[in-house]
Amino acid sequence: MMVDRVRQPFRVKLIDFSQAMFSSQAKPGRILQTPQYRAAEIMLGLPFCEAVDIWALGCVMGIMMFGFELFPTTTDYDALLFIIDLLGPPPQHLMKAAQKSKVCFKKTDCGQWRLKTPEEYWGPDLSSHDDRKYTFRSLDEGKMLCLEQDNVTEADERRECMELLKEMVAWDEKERITPADVLNHPFITKSYIHSTSRLSSCPQPAAALDATSIHMDNTELPPNTSDDRGDEKKKKKKKKKKKKKKKKKKKNSCRRFFSWMTRIFCCYMDDVQE
Repeated sequence: MMVDRVRQPFRVKLIDFSQAMFSSQAKPGRILQTPQYRAAEIMLGLPFCEAVDIWALGCVMGIMMFGFELFPTTTDYDALLFIIDLLGPPPQHLMKAAQKSKVCFKKTDCGQWRLKTPEEYWGPDLSSHDDRKYTFRSLDEGKMLCLEQDNVTEADERRECMELLKEMVAWDEKERITPADVLNHPFITKSYIHSTSRLSSCPQPAAALDATSIHMDNTELPPNTSDDRGDEKKKKKKKKKKKKKKKKKKKNSCRRFFSWMTRIFCCYMDDVQE
């Protein structure tokens, strides 16, 4: 819920606690969260804590970044299939401790757990339903999506945003980032702005032309040619100015989006900590 759209447009308050529970009620094997935002430990039947909310928040952040759900499904099997495609297989120590490891996974002859094939899980008459709107198989690949050319700031913002997202959807809840650490992450603090980026680079601008190296041809122009050229120059200048304005507006929109996302996350994390 927005607290005050006019005086505090970025201040939000959490009001829907329909599936909230006390930590003492968090029993392994209990089902909560919708499949698209369900944490890995819930699906595997592992002990869980408040870290499931960070996972769900990471799924929401993925929607804000890409414009579509990372794990669009209504079943745990398909969700695990999509998660493995994007994050890699779950650590074996989690599989050994999971209550539901045999539901979606199968143990190989060498003692390693692997996800069942769709035929092994659904049977010969049914199959998985893939509604994913993306083809990349790593969050690192997402760093390069929809980037503006020669916009180092946006590349840095997207890189740090992806690093935060990766920490929010870690398989192991013990390795998942905490609300306090989210608030201190470079994507939130913007500390990367003052540091040299190693992952994003921009070619140096070409040296400006020296006015003394330009020689004008003194050949006499035909009648009205100078006027025509003047009009043509004005048109080109006007078109260039319009294009530059449009590009600047797009860049500003990207900056506003990232700024808005940062503020929303800060407000959310403040409420979680309270």
